[in-house]
Amino acid sequence: MNLTIPSESFSSATLKQRRHAKLSPSRSYNQVMTTTAKASIRQILDEMPDDASYRDIEYRIYPRRKIDQGLEDARQGRVLEQEEVEKRMAKWLDG
Repeated sequence: MNLTIPSESFSSATLKQRRHAKLSPSRSYNQVMTTTAKASIRQILDEMPDDASYRDIEYRIYPRRKIDQGLEDARQGRVLEQEEVEKRMAKWLDG
């Protein structure tokens, strides 16, 4: 199964519209993407209740870190084609 999406689906204007539609009106996509790790963690902490445990904090920070790592990998071209992923997964699941 190939999940290739035509490149015209990802025009610059379309991506900007999608990004901004998912963000609050007060924060643009560029503000989110250029935020430092420290600022991101501070924002997460500010949004959490004062009695949040270490486990609660880690639970919120971990996914953000993984998402940021994935986005950086994509920017650097460290991605796999769908066929390669399926081949690797088949070996892992079958064996």
